[in-house]
Amino acid sequence: MSNKTGSARLMTSLTREAIVDDRKILDGIRIESGLSWKEFFHQLAIYPLPVKEVMNLPKEINPNMISNTATVTKLMPIWLKALSENIAEIKNGKDIKDIPKTNEPALVIGAGPSLYRNKHLDVIANSGFDGLIFATDKVLIDCLEAGVIPNYVLISDASDKILPFIDHDIIDEYRDDISAIMCVTTHPTVVKRWRGDKYFFVQMIPEVVAPNVSYVLRSIIDKTEMVTAGHCASVGWCTAFELGCNPIVLVGVDLSYPVDLPIEETQYFKMYQECCEDIDEIKKHFVPYRHGVFGTVCYSDDVFRDYLFCSMDHFRFAKQNGIKIVNCTEGGVIGGEGVACMKLTDFYNGVA
Repeated sequence: MSNKTGSARLMTSLTREAIVDDRKILDGIRIESGLSWKEFFHQLAIYPLPVKEVMNLPKEINPNMISNTATVTKLMPIWLKALSENIAEIKNGKDIKDIPKTNEPALVIGAGPSLYRNKHLDVIANSGFDGLIFATDKVLIDCLEAGVIPNYVLISDASDKILPFIDHDIIDEYRDDISAIMCVTTHPTVVKRWRGDKYFFVQMIPEVVAPNVSYVLRSIIDKTEMVTAGHCASVGWCTAFELGCNPIVLVGVDLSYPVDLPIEETQYFKMYQECCEDIDEIKKHFVPYRHGVFGTVCYSDDVFRDYLFCSMDHFRFAKQNGIKIVNCTEGGVIGGEGVACMKLTDFYNGVA
């Protein structure tokens, strides 16, 4: 038997195995749906449009798409419930596109551990920064107590765990100075508790992840759609892009964990527990990282790497449009094309 003939038989065998596996997958879907084969094909015949949508999805998917699909599938019921309860507030609130345009510099303050390790709030308070300040909800109270008064607080999570971050007397004192930029699916208790101005946006959901969902949400509530990187800080720089801010400075945007933080205490550990058999399998989702400019060390997981992937896309887009992104986090994982990395004090001192 020639090598050519042997290779052909091997490929035929592999193809047959793949077909058998594919049939098992299809049969699993049928059984899970409680359908006979006749009923299964009947469903395909009477719902041609959804079937066509599925067949037109990308043949190969990357980890980013897998993560997005899993997130949307899990959170969609929560989002829709929040949206239904927020309708009146959204209708009475402002649209994110109503924020006045400006060419001022912008500062985005995230809640990463580097913010506190480097005492960046004190640096900002003493800097005399003359521009727009966007702060994530988690750090708002700390900002105000340090003497840093953001122009906007960023709120995108649908969980009621956000409520303690804004339910504080010191925040009410500055209600006329701080506006909230909120996703329309923010938890209703958070939306109602905020006593200042509210600017709403619709979180864009890719068509390949959930076809037509973003279009339906926009149609229902008539608010502007925005593409974020999936985390709160990105709402700040996405808004700054649209406003015309330049440069845009980042602090506290680590997208990673300190090296001395046990993985059991990381943000998404429980999620990994649900899908992994043991701690050794969980550990495979975490990787160490040394920053190429700052020299700091940390580690990240699949979710944070997904956030980083999307964030770097945003920064490359910014560079192409003449917007300078300056990462002054002095830690974390952000760096590369489209991003200048420097110490926050160097930025304030005019170091190029």
